[in-house]
Amino acid sequence: MHYVVGCDSARSTVRKSLGLTLEGESARQLWGVMYMLAVTDVPDLRLKCALQSATQGSLLIIPREGGYMVRMYIKIDALGRGRTRR
Repeated sequence: MHYVVGCDSARSTVRKSLGLTLEGESARQLWGVMYMLAVTDVPDLRLKCALQSATQGSLLIIPREGGYMVRMYIKIDALGRGRTRR
């Protein structure tokens, strides 16, 4: 038995190249990704953390190598059934 792992998002180029289809349901959320050079003295920005607002959505912070660069995932919107991002 052989396995192929593709980690290239919901619109997987690896999956399409192999002629495979997505089984199950994809997430119905739209996220933005931003890399940021953090020039701050806030120590928590150097830790992996998730922030959840009661009314304004979510933010996931993942520190990158070197201790200054961070990657932020910002929840933008939930997609209704049948809707796709444009």
